[in-house]
Amino acid sequence: MELIYSRREKIVGLFVISIIVLLFSTVVLIGRGKNWFKSYVTYYTVFEESYNLQENADVKFQKASIGKVSRIDLTEDKVRVTLKILEDYQSRITRDTTVTVKSPTFIGDEYVAVIPGNSRAPAMDEGEEIQSIPKKSIEDLLVEFQVEQTAKKLSTAVKNISDITEALRDPEGPLFTVFEELEAILSNLAEATAKTPMAMDHVNTNLVTINKIGNELYFNLTDLRNMLADVAASMQRVKTALANVEEASYDIPAITHSTSLGIDEIRGAVESTDRIIQSLKENFLIKGNLPPSPEGENIDAGPRQ
Repeated sequence: MELIYSRREKIVGLFVISIIVLLFSTVVLIGRGKNWFKSYVTYYTVFEESYNLQENADVKFQKASIGKVSRIDLTEDKVRVTLKILEDYQSRITRDTTVTVKSPTFIGDEYVAVIPGNSRAPAMDEGEEIQSIPKKSIEDLLVEFQVEQTAKKLSTAVKNISDITEALRDPEGPLFTVFEELEAILSNLAEATAKTPMAMDHVNTNLVTINKIGNELYFNLTDLRNMLADVAASMQRVKTALANVEEASYDIPAITHSTSLGIDEIRGAVESTDRIIQSLKENFLIKGNLPPSPEGENIDAGPRQ
């Protein structure tokens, strides 16, 4: 027999199913936020007293929550605290790890703070005891922050401020003396201001004179710049001429050497020609037909006067 649902029943059924799915999703989200579905490992530690620590208090590593206090028991004259720590952080609990009790403020809820040890140390097995450090008392904190010395310094500072205030109130003190000197300075400044117009006229006259001198100096500098340019051009021409002379001086030894060689060659040619002529003169065919040699003339000029 088939069951026939009306439209209203179907809508109610869908609504109920949606509510169930929504509740399930909410439980899952809350559970993930509260670490309900994660595995834990258990350790314990022993304190001299409870330090007002409560069950379900946080266990924090570097101020990040990594577990809870699951149980607090009294054992003889000490307090045994059972800690449930997330399995993901088990490797951080090494042999030299320690724990202590802290609170965010003087009136806040206490929690167990895990103080990390050497990261290279071996990890602690589940169920072992973690060494504890006593919680610092208010007296310890006062000693640590040197509150007594700070209070003495504050008292000294207040006394110094009081002395300064009394000195400032004294009519013959430094404050009123400064006011009198300031009044004298203002009076002198007023007198100087009254004489300012005449001084300004002198200043304006001097500025006009300085302006004229500056203009003349500008033109003189322009002429001097042009003269320096001409001198630079002349020096360049002199450098060029000296360079040409230097290059020509390099060629003189070569020319002298070439001339000497030419003279030697001419002398050699003349000597060769003379030898040929002497040979021709000694030839019996030519010697008889040569005219007699002219007699030499005496060209002696006589003794010098």
